[in-house]
Amino acid sequence: MVDIVKLDIMARGGSVALLLLWSLLLYRDHRFTLAVRVALLMNVSLCCYFVTPTAPWSLADGIGYFLLKAGQFAAPCLFWLHSRIWFDDVDRIGWPSWLLCIGSTAIFVAVMIISAYNRDMYSTLLTGMIICWSAFAVAGIWTVWRGRQNDLIEGRRELRVHVISLIGGYILFILAANVFANFYPDSKTVSAAVSLVAPVVTAYLVSIVVSIRHPDFLGWPATDMQPVTPVASDDPAVNRLRSFMEHQKPYRNEALTISGLAAQLGEQEYRLRRLINGQLGYRNFASFLNGYRLAEVKAALSDPHQKDVPILTIAIDSGFGSLASFHRAFRQAEGCTPSSFRAAALTNSEIDQSNLKSANIH
Repeated sequence: MVDIVKLDIMARGGSVALLLLWSLLLYRDHRFTLAVRVALLMNVSLCCYFVTPTAPWSLADGIGYFLLKAGQFAAPCLFWLHSRIWFDDVDRIGWPSWLLCIGSTAIFVAVMIISAYNRDMYSTLLTGMIICWSAFAVAGIWTVWRGRQNDLIEGRRELRVHVISLIGGYILFILAANVFANFYPDSKTVSAAVSLVAPVVTAYLVSIVVSIRHPDFLGWPATDMQPVTPVASDDPAVNRLRSFMEHQKPYRNEALTISGLAAQLGEQEYRLRRLINGQLGYRNFASFLNGYRLAEVKAALSDPHQKDVPILTIAIDSGFGSLASFHRAFRQAEGCTPSSFRAAALTNSEIDQSNLKSANIH
């Protein structure tokens, strides 16, 4: 007869070993990238889950067990953060996102403490926690899915659909199993089922990630906003693309997709993806378009003749779909607000004109 408890222990141990191996590889090769640092935190959180059983915490279990239980609560929100950083090419995480993750984890810890004193409330509190966890997991999965068309890195595009969703799906599976185990008499069977799936998912994910050889797969420069100033190139396709973008200005269409641009150019989509990523260095199509949009915006903000034109009007005319997306892209590229950029640019323009007049007088 199969010993369910032993199977559970073996599966948990195998999952922890694979996560540790994966973490060592990530740390060795990509430890300076933000995506990997958050991935390492997520792996630690998942290890906490596999090391601790699913039973409610007891005051007699001690502070070490309490810390392990607390550590596992951060997994869903770390998955959400990791999805945003890796797949949306976010080069920094703002304090609101960190505050949301820290605050939710603190609430989960408070719930765990309350349930330790009042076991009758455990089922109700656990249900609320699982709803919150599920929201983070779904948000992470949605982040992975929504940007698939804009992604210019082929390996990462494939990973979105075929592999990474396994992480979010498995987190949801864990949450559903915990709910079921809370009402099902033989919770050991449910726990073993969750644990047995984990090594398979982890091993498959590690094998896929390790096999991808794209040099910039897990890391990116501090900013992905490349300058759009024309640079001499021997590649006629690059020069044709640049000329089309500068003269036809298709980026002004906020709904422009890479397939739409390929159709306008009469080019195959996969060739255009490789051109923008391989030749121009962009990781996603949105950043490629925003580079041209921001160049037009900065020129307008620096123009004294347009000093009375509202910034929102300039942003919308340049192709930004909303004020929020415009401010986010502008801050990421320039490190300041559009208003402060305009004030400084116009001040410099007035100084230059004053100096020019003085020179003409003399």
